Amino acid sequence: MPYQKERIFREKRLSKHNIKGLINIIDVGTIVNEGEYFYIIMPFLSGCNLKEYIEINGACEEIFARYILSTLIKISDELQKLGIAHRDIKPENIMVMENNEIILMDLGVLKIINVDDLTDIGDSKPFIGTLRYAPPELLLRNEENNTNGWKAINIYQIGATMHDVLMGYELFKQYSDPYARLVRAVCESIPHIDREDCNQELVHLIQNMLTKNWQLRLNLFNKTDITKILCTQNIKNKNDVLSKILYMQSDNMTQEEQIKMFKEKREEQKSKINNFYNEIRIILESCFIELTKKNIIEAWNIHHYRAYNVPNRFVASYVINGNLTQGFYGTVEIFIIFPLQIDDCNIQAIAEIDFNKHNISKRVRRGGDDLFGTEYILPNEKRYILPSERYITVFAGAFNKLYIQQKLMDVINKILYESLKRMKPLVDAEYKYAKQQINNTNSVSSRFYTLPKNFIIDNIIVVNENGE
Repeated sequence: MPYQKERIFREKRLSKHNIKGLINIIDVGTIVNEGEYFYIIMPFLSGCNLKEYIEINGACEEIFARYILSTLIKISDELQKLGIAHRDIKPENIMVMENNEIILMDLGVLKIINVDDLTDIGDSKPFIGTLRYAPPELLLRNEENNTNGWKAINIYQIGATMHDVLMGYELFKQYSDPYARLVRAVCESIPHIDREDCNQELVHLIQNMLTKNWQLRLNLFNKTDITKILCTQNIKNKNDVLSKILYMQSDNMTQEEQIKMFKEKREEQKSKINNFYNEIRIILESCFIELTKKNIIEAWNIHHYRAYNVPNRFVASYVINGNLTQGFYGTVEIFIIFPLQIDDCNIQAIAEIDFNKHNISKRVRRGGDDLFGTEYILPNEKRYILPSERYITVFAGAFNKLYIQQKLMDVINKILYESLKRMKPLVDAEYKYAKQQINNTNSVSSRFYTLPKNFIIDNIIVVNENGE
């Protein structure tokens, strides 16, 4: 592939560099022998990678941890001066030599800062790197392709590596399977580093380096006196009360960041749900508008509220009116029960016929001006209770606008058919009385009959009548 050739020549830019702790590139070139072959020559390193070292020895001593952190920060800074980001800093790419020196290896995915990525084509932006050690902005590919953006990514990847160094196990280990859990953890879960035997300024620095928001991460890092923290003279005294206070403060700041993230996530979810509900509402209204245009119904009104016996779900109430010609004697109120989740669009319905055409129920609005979440109540009732739990299933599964519209119209038509069928005796009686009035010109007659009680159209009615 063409970009693989470019990657090799990007590595060539670092040949014979003088960055301490970075793998040397002795030579890069091509061999032509019945085709073109590329080669990279690097020195042989004796030892094990940092991941293997941690698996064998467990969490590292503080003095070794400071050395690793200092080395990685210096390498990252030197690369950045050359306009390059490593992009895949992780324990597996760090060699621990037999003399305990470390070497950062694997330059295969180097990124030239301020230059479009080789694999980015149009709107396609594949993720390059290692998921577990990537910050959210790199995973989601909304990183800033400039010096500050890549410095923030370097900070996170170094911090993620240092998590393993101090804790003795890999970052987000508890979220490894299935893969989707790890993706979610990278975006949402805040790692907690607990090392009471280390200086808490060091622990706090690494915790800050794992901040999800890249701008806040960069700001916290830039305001920190790194040189002071990395000085070996600052290795923690176990009896240092001040260090214990710093440890507690570090824990508090971690929890504050978690709360902030949860709040942002909740607001984002609330916004998505509201947009989702509005889409369903628009679909519903289009159904009733179409019925009005076809002269099936005369008018409709909408109410939104929370129903007492449908916890945590929003309900839309559509009161439908019509005239005698359309077959109406009273009103039909259709309750649409909205889904709880976007990815499980479970829409249900139930309806109630009110045969008293002179008593159209009006709801009283209470609460704020927000469309959803406003409580509606009937006169003399504390809160309206849906008349049955035998709801009609309108739709279930992933959101599909056209199919939802089709299914909603099918259910509304079935409800109207059942309603008009039960109103028909009263409509016929009205017409019969009207004819009698025309024929009876000598005297005024009157009629008395008892109106039926309100009737519920639920899943049992629809299934029995339609055989579905």
